[in-house]
Amino acid sequence: MAAQRRESQVVGQGVRKELDNLFAQLDALGGKAIMVGRAVGTVEEQLRRNGKARDILNLLENPMAATYEDYVALVLLLAISMRIWVSNNKDKFSLSYRVDEGLEALIKNLGGG
Repeated sequence: MAAQRRESQVVGQGVRKELDNLFAQLDALGGKAIMVGRAVGTVEEQLRRNGKARDILNLLENPMAATYEDYVALVLLLAISMRIWVSNNKDKFSLSYRVDEGLEALIKNLGGG
């Protein structure tokens, strides 16, 4: 009986060591999965930003090919940005309020503001 108990203890210790090893490996894999997830998120963000940059270049280089449906959101974003830029530089314009009015009308027509 004592021999069986001792044998069970030895087996139990071996199983415990294997489980500890497996849990350590799972922890390491979890850490790696988090790192990979962060890297994927970074790449996705870069691709999203590069996609917008590509769309802006396409709009500037060939505005006739830019369909309303495909570019309305981008043009709205650009118009809002231009309005802010004009406001920050209004002293450089002789009729900045007219420029602002035009940009405001454009923004409203595009569904903004």
